Amino acid sequence: MRDLASILFRRKWLIVLVALPVVAASILYSYSRTPLYSATTGVLVRPALTSLTIASRTPELDGQTESNLATSIAVATLAGELMDSPKTPQQLLKQVSANMVNGTQFLTISFTDTDPLITQQGATAFGDAYLQYRQQQAQEVIQQQSDAINAQLGVVRLKLQAVTERLLGLPRESLLRQGLQSKRDVLSGSQLFLQNQLVTLLSITTDPGEVIDPASVPASPTSPRHEFDIAIGILLGLGLGFAAALIKERSSDAVRSPIELEQKLGIPVLGSIPKVRRPSPEGTLVVAGGKRTITADAFRRLRTSVLGTVKPSDKTILITSALGGEGKTTTVANLGAALAEIGRRVIIVSADLRGPGLQRIFKPSNDRPGLSQGLSDGTPAWELVRETHIPNLRFVSTGARSNQTEPVNLLQSDRLRDLLATWASDADFILLDSPPVLGVPDSLVLARVVDGVLFLADAETSRWDDVVSARDELERAGGNLLAGVLNGVKVSRRDRRAWKARGIEARPSSIERGPRSAKRPEAVRQEL
Repeated sequence: MRDLASILFRRKWLIVLVALPVVAASILYSYSRTPLYSATTGVLVRPALTSLTIASRTPELDGQTESNLATSIAVATLAGELMDSPKTPQQLLKQVSANMVNGTQFLTISFTDTDPLITQQGATAFGDAYLQYRQQQAQEVIQQQSDAINAQLGVVRLKLQAVTERLLGLPRESLLRQGLQSKRDVLSGSQLFLQNQLVTLLSITTDPGEVIDPASVPASPTSPRHEFDIAIGILLGLGLGFAAALIKERSSDAVRSPIELEQKLGIPVLGSIPKVRRPSPEGTLVVAGGKRTITADAFRRLRTSVLGTVKPSDKTILITSALGGEGKTTTVANLGAALAEIGRRVIIVSADLRGPGLQRIFKPSNDRPGLSQGLSDGTPAWELVRETHIPNLRFVSTGARSNQTEPVNLLQSDRLRDLLATWASDADFILLDSPPVLGVPDSLVLARVVDGVLFLADAETSRWDDVVSARDELERAGGNLLAGVLNGVKVSRRDRRAWKARGIEARPSSIERGPRSAKRPEAVRQEL
């Protein structure tokens, strides 16, 4: 809340500049509108088809149905005739509204117009038209039922007369008399039943209700409501001003948090690595030797997230970023060490043929072949792999590369797939260090041959346009973006206290970061 207040105070003039035009527009809009008047008729609605001779519960009326009926074309046509209005029923319906709350019998019908007198006439006409229409409908129903009963009575009477005549013509000892007498009794019962139905119909009321709250001529307009319009304008203006201030504050091109990075990348962010100091290359490997520091703990948590996210078949993982100096080499080395620490067989490959930063950490012998020789000279895969001082962690260096060969040409050969497949037969994970995505195509080539890509960004130096551009290029190249990692995150005092309470060194470890240019790379960026 304190941060929000400071942002709003810092952007107060922006809020004013946004809010003032909105408030001015609301004032102009309110006073430029034509005044509208509204009148309302209150109708007590009764069930139109209720028997007066049968003591029964009054049928419950449906409020929505009655409201729809009051604003129907049929009622609007009758109302137009009562008003002697030149408008069509469709035009009149745009000026009327009706409402009836379920569980009540009170219907309100409102009519709106620029003329107060027409407003009162319209509300009155729609109330009367509604009652007339309901009564006509009830009378039609009764008439239809009465006609149907009379038709059935006529048939029954004819049959009864025919049976009676046959009985009169038969001798008393005739065997047919008993059957005809039974038939006559049935027909007599039917005749009596139909006559009772006619009596019941005559007892049904068609009274639809009555107007109990007649519409009156309105003395003042109901719209526009200047105070309300201006208040809405002020609230809307301030809301837009606050939104503009927050957008302005947060539209900084810097990557600020793992949540923001996750939203931009569209993939889960598995970890945040604390902001650290720059030491010698030897201090870069903070996980080795069971060290317990904030940074080492962060890499171990990243290890846990990786194990819980990637599929067992995702063995070869490319670790890259948009630009240089964002922690790719450091992450490759420490994630590899963290995985090896729990018994996973890991091979780290220095696939950054332009700026092999892993060489400075693991210090391979210059006379041993590396990835360059494996790609160019066909050196067997296992001759390129060497052990490190960390159990379960092996390393493939860059090796000596001829300046005559473009690195991307070496990486684009089929030989790289063969090497990775061979190493994967005796490793749980193969982590590839790489050049940045923007500027050179090396990482795009590597993204096609690995099982997945772990994308890094730096909370201090990465910019959204670079991150998004790199993500798009990787996706266009066919890379499988698995997850993201945010480096350089500032450690809060609360987190420091929590780590210290757990016996973890609260001072961030020293990690070397590569150089970074302020400009977009046009050539190769070195990652150390």
